[in-house]
Amino acid sequence: MTASVTPAPAQGRTWVRAAAEYQQLYARDTVASIHVDDSDTERTVSEIHQNDKLDISVPDLRSQGLTFKRVQRLRWQDRALVQMVYLPATGDPVALCVVRDTRPDQSVAEQKIDKMGVVTWRKGQIGYALIGAPGSTDLKAVAKALADGPVTPLYGMLMLPDVTSPQKAS
Repeated sequence: MTASVTPAPAQGRTWVRAAAEYQQLYARDTVASIHVDDSDTERTVSEIHQNDKLDISVPDLRSQGLTFKRVQRLRWQDRALVQMVYLPATGDPVALCVVRDTRPDQSVAEQKIDKMGVVTWRKGQIGYALIGAPGSTDLKAVAKALADGPVTPLYGMLMLPDVTSPQKAS
């Protein structure tokens, strides 16, 4: 049995559709064995802040049953598209995708793109899309928690040096 993805006409293709089509390629095994490297993740988030001018953080979604696996800087039509991948306790990975979007804020809205569930919203000149296979997690509940914030960030906060740690003697 073979599966094919029929691309939408280029004119009607949005960043959300591109991200959802990309997310369809992920299976649980794709990210299950990824070991999160804190320094690599911090470096990527810092590059997103500096190079892409996107003021984002990686949200801690453990209370929603999602474990962070990685963040990637992608490009779509010469725009930065950030993908944060999470793994639920069961089921396929979920992605939180982010782009700069200067249109007015918009509340959470659900849609289906091909076989993927997608929940989108805009807030503070950033467009968000939470994308996952049906049954992976309650995407709308997670999206509402993110949109209505605050959510504790895992990465992306200013890290201050620990001034309480003892200094080594020279």
